[in-house]
Amino acid sequence: MAVVIINPVPIPDDIWNIVGRFPNVYFVKGKASDYRALALAQLSTAATIVLLTNPTFRSLDSQMIDAETVFTFRRLMPRLRSAFLVAELAQGGNVRFISPGLDPEFVVRQQISRSTGVSSLTTSGELLHPEYHYNPFFAAGQVYTSSVLDSLLCRLPTNPQLLELLELLTVGGTTPRQLQDSSHIYQFPVADEVANKTYGEVFEHYIAIHSAVPLGLYRWPDDGCNNALPYVFTNPLPSTSVSPKDKVFL
Repeated sequence: MAVVIINPVPIPDDIWNIVGRFPNVYFVKGKASDYRALALAQLSTAATIVLLTNPTFRSLDSQMIDAETVFTFRRLMPRLRSAFLVAELAQGGNVRFISPGLDPEFVVRQQISRSTGVSSLTTSGELLHPEYHYNPFFAAGQVYTSSVLDSLLCRLPTNPQLLELLELLTVGGTTPRQLQDSSHIYQFPVADEVANKTYGEVFEHYIAIHSAVPLGLYRWPDDGCNNALPYVFTNPLPSTSVSPKDKVFL
């Protein structure tokens, strides 16, 4: 599968020497909002499209810094049928401009508290999970911010164990012994035997038949579940209905 990078300026040689080591990586000079650049990148055949924030915009107003990314996202969405579109935002709160159909404030804290149980945990006086984390596009993985990675990098000098923890969570470790002994997370379609049943029955099925522990569901868009976008549902209630379209994390 090819990876096509669209950027208005050429990629510096020192960066391209690293990126270019991977097979089937290509570069197109232009803007993602320009249809000519998209045609060169063969947009119609793409599986995933990632829009990155332009680093030269860092000095702009907090709402204008993501203007081009938001504009391109909204312009591309109607043209995409099978590709998964992902956008990086410098300011997470700007996710409210991604979908004009949502309320300008896009979230009323009291409503979220009643429907999803919003977290009130804080760190350094700020919410650990700000309100934009509950936006459907953020929950679907179509919008992300680099602040999560930035905060991890800032904490590494004083807490180097974080890197080892991330390695254990993502790939099971780095040493041969860790890779051999550690558990791994997999994602599978819900088994036919428990499709359209409750999560409690799904949990019991995988424990009894496969000796695997379900951790949650990946919910595909489903009118029955009233979600237009996919999202991860960790540790659902046993009474939660499971759709045949769902996938289970084991």
